[in-house]
Amino acid sequence: MKFIYSLLFILFLSSCSSSSTNIYLKSITLFLDSNKVIQGSNIDLKTYANYSDDTSNLIDNVIYTSDDYSCIDINGSIAIAKNIDCSTNIRVDYYDKNISFESLFSDTKNLEVFISELKSVSISPVLKDIGVGEKQTLVVNGVFENGLSQDISSNSKLSSNDVSIAKFNDLELDALKEGDINISVETYGKTFSDFPLSVVSAKLKSVSISYDGDLTLSIGDTKQLSSLAIYSDQSQKDISNTTQWKSSDENLVSVSSSGLLTSLDDGVVQISSTYNSISSSVNVTSGSSEGSLTLYRYNNSNPELTYFPYDCGVNSDCNNTKKVVLYVPSIVSTYILEAKGRNYTIKDLKNGGTQFYFDGLKNGDIIRQDVNKTFKLMINPSNLNVDSFEYSFGFELESKYFFKEYYKFKIN
Repeated sequence: MKFIYSLLFILFLSSCSSSSTNIYLKSITLFLDSNKVIQGSNIDLKTYANYSDDTSNLIDNVIYTSDDYSCIDINGSIAIAKNIDCSTNIRVDYYDKNISFESLFSDTKNLEVFISELKSVSISPVLKDIGVGEKQTLVVNGVFENGLSQDISSNSKLSSNDVSIAKFNDLELDALKEGDINISVETYGKTFSDFPLSVVSAKLKSVSISYDGDLTLSIGDTKQLSSLAIYSDQSQKDISNTTQWKSSDENLVSVSSSGLLTSLDDGVVQISSTYNSISSSVNVTSGSSEGSLTLYRYNNSNPELTYFPYDCGVNSDCNNTKKVVLYVPSIVSTYILEAKGRNYTIKDLKNGGTQFYFDGLKNGDIIRQDVNKTFKLMINPSNLNVDSFEYSFGFELESKYFFKEYYKFKIN
């Protein structure tokens, strides 16, 4: 019986622990861009869900209502202010179906509607000119007699006095050819026409670097890059000989004034092309793609490379398990790294804590091709407080090679 009670108690605690980690909906919030609007305005209605972990997100599938439909109409998530001075409460309801029973969440905000005469309008962004081929969406802001200022784009119609130079698709301006136009705004029964604009020749929008094949070079290789200027009318111009080429490290990969790359040493560099203050860049990997790296264990009794080699492939582990009896203090093992075809850099050296340490190997060390690197795994007797234990060590080189070796030690 005691066992049954204990089991039930454990299950109860587990249930409590599990439920305490559940994230649940706490409340919802109705958001209005402004609680004061002019007659005829459209108001976007947004609702946010607030959760127990203090996060929130925008939600739909909600229901909006007003307590005075003579003041505003509601169409989906848009409230439309009518032409009267009034005040109304807008309510949002949301049914949470993620729990065993439907739970209703609500929020309410007050909205005031004013009748006021429109005094002036402005267009943003403020444009002095626009390039042929460019498109720009404009926003109309209105200032009313009572001092209220708001976005009236949804109540405005924009037009050009010469549609052969530039035309409007709703609020989007489309520049067609060079010339001067005047933009007019019709809104709230008025027309405002003092918005001159020049359409100029196509503007530089971006720079693109192109090349054949890939950007992995063996030492001594060359590769030609090309650079294109891309304009607002989608036209292109070859700027390979006029752009400013730059290498992030000329010691690894150099680049000529015409975009010719030369691979000099192992590494990754960024090559950029800058033209009229607009830039583009690509990454270039320099080094032999045919290189290899081999880890050997050095046999002290026979000065040859023995026990290994394990020639590890890309993204593979080189594993070995061996029982070793040690008399401390002692050198655990001596190792040799042999690089062929390219250089390698130690990236993430794992030394196994305080019981062991490396002598002759550290992060940032370069394993140069055809020059062997010798290092030792040393034991620290002051930190050994057990009779036997298992231990492993490993290190990564440029995220390509990963060597491991596992031991079980007995301290005599």
